[in-house]
Amino acid sequence: MVFSHCLFFSSLLIYYALGRPVVPSQTVMEPSAALPDDGDQLYTLPMFDIEPWERVYEVRLAREGYLYGPPLLGNTSFFPTGVLGDAMVARDKAAWFRDVEYVSNNVYPEWDKAATALAKAGGIQSLSSYAVIYEDQWASTLPEGDLLFSMERLSINPYVVRRLHPHKDRLPFVVDDRVVQHLAAGSTLEALHRDGHLFSANHSYQAPYPKTPERWTAACTAYFFIHPRSGDFLPLAIKTHMGSDLTYTPMDETND
Repeated sequence: MVFSHCLFFSSLLIYYALGRPVVPSQTVMEPSAALPDDGDQLYTLPMFDIEPWERVYEVRLAREGYLYGPPLLGNTSFFPTGVLGDAMVARDKAAWFRDVEYVSNNVYPEWDKAATALAKAGGIQSLSSYAVIYEDQWASTLPEGDLLFSMERLSINPYVVRRLHPHKDRLPFVVDDRVVQHLAAGSTLEALHRDGHLFSANHSYQAPYPKTPERWTAACTAYFFIHPRSGDFLPLAIKTHMGSDLTYTPMDETND
């Protein structure tokens, strides 16, 4: 029973991540209302508008047609709703489904392979059981392995990750050179910085924010680097700024 629940839960997670319908016969909702035309490239300030009544109408249309609704992707920000909001979401989802079709063509066969491997291993028995789902799996879906995580950081939120200027930026924190040299083909932290190959993502500004009870902020600072030989963009270290203020690297053990 536990195994079947885990498989079902894993199925939902993958369907959810892909944005695919959980029920095969379920179809993507089509826009139910015509959206305002975005093709007009003429803009003017209100006081110079020669047709102010059209501006008033469009503002009223937007206020009535675009409303705030519950999030559709977890407990996140509000999503557009209302007549025009729902139509816009449906339009964008339909376009997104077309874009991810090539990904899902790889995911579904490999999902079956991972589920079969998990079944042969007896299901989820302990924390280490999850390794069965990932080890030697997803070769087509994630051909670059962990490199995808770094690329996501750049593509989804590129402004968080910034290159540390060799002369203008100081190092946010120090990492043991023996660790850095092992990960960076002999280069030290200072050498990566000097060569312009060191990057940082700094979320430490979140530390003083008021916290909701039983909620935490990830007020950490992380290093990424360009490998001197392969040219890959890889994670180097992350400093927690919490509790004992530990620094973790890819060389740490799984349960560290």
